[in-house]
Amino acid sequence: MGARANELRQGAESARSGIQKPLLTQVAPAGGVRQIPRGMEDLTTVWRPRAHIRATAVAVIWREDRILTTAVTRDDGEITGWRPPGGGIEFGERAAEAVLRELNEELHAKARVVRFLGMIENLFQHHGSPGHEIVFAFEAQLDTPGISGPERFVVVDGGYRDLAQWHRAAEFREGTRRLWPEGLLELL
Repeated sequence: MGARANELRQGAESARSGIQKPLLTQVAPAGGVRQIPRGMEDLTTVWRPRAHIRATAVAVIWREDRILTTAVTRDDGEITGWRPPGGGIEFGERAAEAVLRELNEELHAKARVVRFLGMIENLFQHHGSPGHEIVFAFEAQLDTPGISGPERFVVVDGGYRDLAQWHRAAEFREGTRRLWPEGLLELL
C-alpha cells in the first residue's frame, strides 16, 4: 500500500474510532481546499544545494498586508525562514512562465503575473553546502478561489510536502521572521 493510501486509511480509522485530531488545511487539486488530520503533515525535506548556478522564479502574492510563503527548514524540521512559492526555471522557459507553472504545480492554482519586482543573486549556505541562484521575483495574483482563505496549509509538489502560510510583511521588516532570499524584502 502506498504512503498516501496508508495516510488516508489511518485518517478514516481515526474518524471511525471517534478520535478527534486538530485539523490542518491542505490544498487539493483544482484549487479546492480540504482538511487533513494533524500528524500527517511530515514536512521535513532533506535537501542540499547543487554545485551550479540555478535560475529560479518566485511569486510574491499579497492578501491585504500579508504575503504567501513556504517554510524553509533544516533537516530536523526546524523552520529557519520563509520563502515565496516558486521554483526552478526550465530550459527554454521564460521566468514569468516558470513562476506561473510553479504556482500551478505547488498550489494547484491559476495565477497571473502583476509585475516584475527585480532580480536577486542569492549566495547562501544550507547545512554547510554552498548554494548560488539567480532569483527572478514577481508580484502575482491568484485567480483560483479557495487558496487565499486558509491561514496555513500544506502544499505537495513532486512528492515533497511543504508548509505554506500567510505572514504579515511587517513580521519580516521587524525581523521577527526571516524572508528568503536575502534582498527580497527590499523589493517589496
